This record gives sequence, C-alpha cells and structure tokens, in this order.
Amino acid sequence: MADKSCRENESGDDSLSASPQSTVNTQPLNSWLQVSVKESSRRTTTSLKIQDSFVVYLVETKVLDQLKICPEWQEVPITVSGSDCASTSLVVVWRRYSEFDLLRDYLLDAFPSVVIPSLPGKRVVTPWQAAALDKSDPEFVEKRRVSLEQFLKRLCCLPEISSDPILLAFLKTDADWKKMVYSKQQLLKDSRLKALSAAYRIKRPNEKFEAIRRYANELEGHIGNLLKIRAKATEHLYGVHKIHVNYGREFSEWSSLERQDLADGLQKIGQYLDAFSEDIDASIESEEDFADQLKEYHGYCDSLRHICVKQELLLLELQQCESTLESKKSRRNNLSQGKRGLLDGLKVKMFGDGTPEQKEEKLKQLDEEIVEMEEKVKIATEAIEKFESSALANVEKFYAQKTSDITDVLITHVVMSIDQCKKKQSVMGEC
Repeated sequence: MADKSCRENESGDDSLSASPQSTVNTQPLNSWLQVSVKESSRRTTTSLKIQDSFVVYLVETKVLDQLKICPEWQEVPITVSGSDCASTSLVVVWRRYSEFDLLRDYLLDAFPSVVIPSLPGKRVVTPWQAAALDKSDPEFVEKRRVSLEQFLKRLCCLPEISSDPILLAFLKTDADWKKMVYSKQQLLKDSRLKALSAAYRIKRPNEKFEAIRRYANELEGHIGNLLKIRAKATEHLYGVHKIHVNYGREFSEWSSLERQDLADGLQKIGQYLDAFSEDIDASIESEEDFADQLKEYHGYCDSLRHICVKQELLLLELQQCESTLESKKSRRNNLSQGKRGLLDGLKVKMFGDGTPEQKEEKLKQLDEEIVEMEEKVKIATEAIEKFESSALANVEKFYAQKTSDITDVLITHVVMSIDQCKKKQSVMGEC
C-alpha cells in the first residue's frame, strides 16, 4: 500500500512548502533511495549492576540513482560503527523503537503542515491472551519490524521532508543524531505550551480546519470502535473453534468402543473436527494483519489534529497582531483629536498635559509603531496563508491515500473471509 501511495505522490503537485523555515526538495526520497528494515537483534546493557535488554532494528538504505541525490544527503557524514564509508551506496544503521518515536515527534513539529505517518503501538494485546505479548517475543518483534519499515516507506513518499538533515542523519549515521533533535527541543516545548490555550483564545476559527479536526476525532472513534468489536468477535470465534477440540477428542474416544464399520466414521469425524479447530490459528493471524492496517490510520488522526493545532497558533498570532494594530491606531486617533482615555486622563492630572512638542513626538512614535505592526500583520498573514494552502493540499493527498488504502484493506479482508468460509464448509462437508 505504501508503494502505491508513493507513486501517486510522485505524480502529484509537490511544490508546496511544508514549513516556513524549510526548503522543499520536489523529489521524494523514494525516487532515488530505497529504505528497508531488514532484521532485528536483541541487545543487553548493564547499568548499576542491573541488566537492561532491548531490541534494535537494522535500517538499510540503498541509493538507487546517483544523479538524483539531493545535496543535503551528501552533506551528512556516513559513519557506521565509527568508520567512514562515504564511498558506498549502501548504508546500514541500528535503531531502537524509541529513536523512531523521537524522529516522528520531531517531524510533527518541524513540518506541521505535513500529515506524518503513524508508528505501531508500543505493545500488542490479543483478545485470547490474558496479558500483552512480551516485547522480546519473536512474533511481536517481527510485526513491529514490518510496521517500522512501512513507516519509513511512508516518510520516503513525502517530498516536503526529503531534504531534512535530521531525517537523513537518522538513515545515514551511527553518530548521536539525537543531539541534533535535542538542540531544538526547547523550541518544540515552547510550541506545545502555546498550543494548550490557542483554541480557547481564537475569535474567528477557520471552518475548514475545524472540519478536519472533527473528521479526525470521528474517524478515530469509528476505527477504535471497529477494533473493539473485531477483538470481541475474534475472541468469541477463537473460543468456538477451540471448543471443537473437545468434539474431536470425544469422537475419537467413542470410535474405540464401536465396531469397524462405525469406528472408522467416528474416527474420521474426530480428525476433521481437530483440523477445523486448528484452522482458527491461521485465520486469527490474518485478522491481526487486518487490525494492524486499521491501527495505522487510527494513528494518523493524531497527525491531522496536530495540523489543526499549528493552524490555530498561526491564526492566534495573526489575530493578536491585528488587535495590537487596532489599539495603536485608536490611541493615535484619540491623541490627534485631543481625546483621552481613563489612563491618559489620570496621567494628565498627575503630570500635566505636556507641551505640543511632546504631543508631536508621541504621534511620531505611534506612527512608527503602527508601520512596524502593519508589517508584522502582513508577515503573519502571509505565513498563515502559506501554511493553510500547504496543509489543505497535503490533507487532500492524505484523503486520496486513505481511500485507496482502506478500499484495498477491506477488499482483501472480504476475500479472505470468503476463502475461510469456503475452507470451513469444505472441512465440515468432508466430515
């Protein structure tokens, strides 16, 4: 699904800017770079005589077309295990899940108008197991490896982030690339603190972004409910199939009591019922793959809301500039006409009215402040218009990608369900 969406992105309009401070490379990374997560490995560290084990994933990056390489890629040094291998087109680095998580958090803040893909959940809970799977469980690790590869492939489809040095360092170097992220952490924290109250202070919200927020909330709710219903149905189906083990055992034991003509039939029934019971394991695996694909779009809802929050911050900044400008214009008008507000009246009573020269100086100062504030309003207006244009275009691309992916997922699930029903019907028919 990621490759299909990437091809659609390559053919679309990729000239929009992602953020005010970034320069957009119109070619996505996947046009000249192949990224994959090849394998996983378990590592152990010892700190204060306490052993800590964790899983790392091998990220392999291969240059497919040397002529299309962006200049930023050449600027990032390639260091693997401390050795320089800049001459090779194949680079491998080991990354922990927490590093993928840090990369996504950074991209959300650095490119607020881009719909950043989601990461797999930190733990998997299956309805027929009492506890979450162990993080070192091979099945869980393999599922996470596949999902992390999907995440990187989604990122490589986005032209807006293709020249970002931190993303390229994540793919290219074993050096402590996280220092580059942490150097910007204060800016990220300030942005998030401002976002907490922005929605409550905006006077004229943009209805298009309010609609995106509502859609994200409702989509998250629908997918979440669908996953809960699927979990309950799967748990029930799993229990029903496993009960057939008892059927099979009873028929097999019964066959030992009967004569040959009936015993053979009973024994065959027991064998088919055992096969019917064991068939659920493969079905459950397919159900989990279906759920994982839905969870990806459940996580996308957070990215959509993040875009709305950034738009609110820019809109709040614009409205504050406009309010300040109106206040200064009002003060200048009152001063030129000899009108005084309450505060100015108190100042006159305490310090006198002042000379005409002082009044002219105040008017001149206010004129300068008005010109400066008009420039700030202009800059803020251009910034929010640029952001909204880019964000709305990227959201439309996301909608197209989602429609294509979800359609494929549902069709595959329906075909899989039909095949499973036919297989079960065949088993029971033979029985």
